[in-house]
Amino acid sequence: MKISPLLSLCLVACQVLISPLGFAATERDNVVEFNSQPGDEYSQVTSLVFYFDGNYSITSGQPWDGVTTNNVSADYPAYQADAMAGRHYSDPPATFFTQRAGGKWITTAGQPGIAGMNFAFTGSLEIDGNDYSIVLGQDMCGSRNCWYLGANQSGFEVDANGWLLTPDGQYRIKRSKDDDVYNEFRVFNN
Repeated sequence: MKISPLLSLCLVACQVLISPLGFAATERDNVVEFNSQPGDEYSQVTSLVFYFDGNYSITSGQPWDGVTTNNVSADYPAYQADAMAGRHYSDPPATFFTQRAGGKWITTAGQPGIAGMNFAFTGSLEIDGNDYSIVLGQDMCGSRNCWYLGANQSGFEVDANGWLLTPDGQYRIKRSKDDDVYNEFRVFNN
């Protein structure tokens, strides 16, 4: 039986549409927040801004549409970065992250290691007018997506309490104090 070229094309298109690969790569909003809320036992900073510098790594086949940033509070310093990307963990984004962080990193989930990541990207975190080069990455932590923040320049340290200290020692960064929040880092004066 001879199959017409139009029917062949329709069959191939249908296979692509119903294939699991056609559904595996979905772009999503992936939001991470930096804030310095009042009422904590630590001294607030006065301003926070994140600038994406264009460098990133994402699992092959996953969509990437860049990073947008947004100030999210008029009451206290709070800034969000939203990576418009697919989610599927693999080694290349984790390698991108760990090579830049050099062992100086913290996570929103308290996980001890990095097995893979969905994506990772670099940028500058501006705290009270001072710029710090950082790397951010997202991974699956149980049933949730959690974030990792690492140093992308020398001089950062992680103290005994799990705070990431800036190279000049002026600021401390730690995960949210709420154990149910997996996308928030708190920033305070040291």
